[in-house]
Amino acid sequence: IIYKPFGLTHQHNISASGGNGDMSYYASLGLMNQDGILKNTHYERYNFRTNLSTKVANGLDFKPTVYGQYSYRHLPCIPLDAQSEYSPISQALYAAPILTQTYQGYPLGITNGTYTYTPLAGLYNGGYRDQSYALLSATIQLDYDFGVLADALKGLKASAFAGFNGDLTITQQYVQPFKQAQFNPKTFTVEIINFIPYTKTTYIKGHSYSADIVVRPQLSYDRTFGKHQIQLLGLFEAERFYVSYLQGHGYGFATDDPIDLNMATESTMGAASGSHDHRGFASFVYRAGYIYDGKYIFEASGRYDGSYVFAPESRWGFFPSFSASWVMSKEDFIKDNVRWLDHLKIRASAGQTGSADISPYSYMIKFSNTGASDAYGIGLAPVKGYYTSGYPNTEATWSRMYDYNAGLDAILLGKKLTLGLDVFYQYRTGILESMSSSAYAPSLGSNYPTYANTGRMDNRGFELTVRHDNWLSNGIDYSLTGMVMFARNRVLSRKITDDHPSYRAVLGEPLGTVYGFKCLGLFQSEEELLDAPTPPQGYIDVGEQRYLDYNGDGRITAQYDYVRLGYSDVPEMTFSLNADVSWRNWSLSALFQGATRVTTKLCGVYNNGVTDNTVYTRTFYGLDATNGNIALAKNSWTPDNTGAYYPRIHQSWNGNTMWISDMWLVDGTYLRLKNLQLTYTLPASLTRTLHTSKVSAYLAGTNIFTLSHYKWMDPENPGVNDGFYPQQKTFSVGLNVTF
Repeated sequence: IIYKPFGLTHQHNISASGGNGDMSYYASLGLMNQDGILKNTHYERYNFRTNLSTKVANGLDFKPTVYGQYSYRHLPCIPLDAQSEYSPISQALYAAPILTQTYQGYPLGITNGTYTYTPLAGLYNGGYRDQSYALLSATIQLDYDFGVLADALKGLKASAFAGFNGDLTITQQYVQPFKQAQFNPKTFTVEIINFIPYTKTTYIKGHSYSADIVVRPQLSYDRTFGKHQIQLLGLFEAERFYVSYLQGHGYGFATDDPIDLNMATESTMGAASGSHDHRGFASFVYRAGYIYDGKYIFEASGRYDGSYVFAPESRWGFFPSFSASWVMSKEDFIKDNVRWLDHLKIRASAGQTGSADISPYSYMIKFSNTGASDAYGIGLAPVKGYYTSGYPNTEATWSRMYDYNAGLDAILLGKKLTLGLDVFYQYRTGILESMSSSAYAPSLGSNYPTYANTGRMDNRGFELTVRHDNWLSNGIDYSLTGMVMFARNRVLSRKITDDHPSYRAVLGEPLGTVYGFKCLGLFQSEEELLDAPTPPQGYIDVGEQRYLDYNGDGRITAQYDYVRLGYSDVPEMTFSLNADVSWRNWSLSALFQGATRVTTKLCGVYNNGVTDNTVYTRTFYGLDATNGNIALAKNSWTPDNTGAYYPRIHQSWNGNTMWISDMWLVDGTYLRLKNLQLTYTLPASLTRTLHTSKVSAYLAGTNIFTLSHYKWMDPENPGVNDGFYPQQKTFSVGLNVTF
């Protein structure tokens, strides 16, 4: 109902480039128009770019660039977010497919007692959300080569860079109340009601403007003396960012086009709101390198970073790095004896990076508005007031990542085989954590830091890349590149409450490890119910989940009975295979990607902190006439199907079934054909006849197919959700013409 069979996209780009010895230029124009696969969604974009490089004096080059973009996005008024309770996508999953779309001219939907599911009306009847976005980016760079002044200065260069990014976003949301027909499956009656979220016609308009300015002077030196090569670099970078936001809304409008805030018919418009923010960063960066005979390579680098988010005494951090590598294949004992080895380099590095994780201005005393609710004196009217909120944190500073890496690069067998291997260990310390009030004496009240640099974790793994190139005598050339990456992290230090069970220590486990109830199957008899512990919520019955009472206290609770059940929801291992094949004027490329050692949760904790079911774990949500997950319906417990995997189906809510347990976890391993493209290039004889230098046509596709353990959900899903905008399978045809 809510999806189109397909959404058309057309994209066009035209570019020109040229120049001579003293000047080169590049200019391009582009446009894209895309209809979403979801009805009543649309996106269009227009962009241009110009690059210029010109020699303005001997040794002095001037390089300006300008980029501009304008885009427009149209969406229904009701948000399409993965956890939006009125999202048309979520409504479609629960809506009854046996009902007609309208009743007496009104959108018809089924009710579960709380919601009435009319997904198509949610797309068309509730209004719209439009967003216009404009971006202008400009950079200027001056490069000067001191080598033109004297031979002694060869290799010394200076550069000055300045950049500006400015963007403007205008959002318009029109909210239109409407009526819908509500079908009650219990009484088989239809009632005309108002759509619940909207009670009056509303128009909301917002303007957001941001500007980002960067300056970067740089000095570099690169020169070779015999077998010795010296490389030096030093630069300073400063960035200033400003953002401002303003929004207003009005009520009561006679029409939705034209519309603006001054057309509100109600005498009182909604109060305007606004915010602004300033941000600043600065860095001093250096790099020094030495290469001997092209075989022995050493480099030392570092940066001294300052961020506005920290107190002045904690604002700056120094992060050095070192690396060394050895090109072994240039040694005589390998060149003369290992003919099949074309290139071999081993390398190692160690370094630090910093992260500014805290909210800005946390080191300052902040004031909050009380609202007009307090009276300051007997008989006086309430007025707005201000009070200090939070405790200034002047000690918070950068968290640090210590990164150690060793690897090798090899090319073998006449450049037919290429290998790359990296082994890494990362240790992060000073991670900012939220501090619990239990860590301080009650007499302090709220006068204690809410964050501290107390967290620690590490990460270790490897990345292996293998590439095979071949050129066959029959004209077929091909290249295969495979990559596999493994990374496992551990939490080494984290603030936890004193009564946290040791078997849920978190320490030593990967970040994001899934914890939940261990499900022992389903209750099969009344006798089993008599000896069962108290459920975490709701009630238990024959055919319901039977959880392990891990601590044996006769009660099932998340605090004491959650145990580790699976991997994290972030894959420990990812892999890909890229294939390119060409024959004469034809070429074919394909990209496969996948992941394993990852756990997908079918239900869990929503963004509001509530643990609950999703459409994947609760069938017939509320009433038995709403739509449901066919996988649950086919394999749910009944007196005639006691060997079923899933619990019995309910017409009413039962809190016992909504908790995270291994029943609601699936292996998140998947393999996806991400990209596939077939290209044909016209022979050179034909392109000359057409007065062109190259003409090629292609047929391409994305997300062609996916293999996974759970076909009802995208393995790259956004987490706990009740329906989300799907990844699109796209097919496109294109033509590239070069003159």
